[in-house]
Amino acid sequence: MLAHSLPVLIMFLYTILTVSLFFIPITKFPRKNKLLNFYWVGFWTFLVMIAAFAGGENTLKMLEYDASGTSKVILAGISASFVFFVMFAWFRFSAKIIATLLTRGYAKLRS
Repeated sequence: MLAHSLPVLIMFLYTILTVSLFFIPITKFPRKNKLLNFYWVGFWTFLVMIAAFAGGENTLKMLEYDASGTSKVILAGISASFVFFVMFAWFRFSAKIIATLLTRGYAKLRS
């Protein structure tokens, strides 16, 4: 029994360690801009969720539980949400930068 439990324990602890390491950028590098900080924390939170579900799925597989159907659906949803979150943030920041540049350019042309 111990021979089967040791790899499962190692996988579980590795998942916990990996997920914990993803929290370091969230806590150690806060951004001064609230909008940028929101997307910074959101980006790393999505990575935490993806790593936690993937590690949990593999740990359950090692225990010979059939969790692949549910976990694949959850991981697909989280991954798709992550892509939409990053793309929305990119478009929002790009639009904000373009609007700022146009406003400054228009102000310079008027003066």
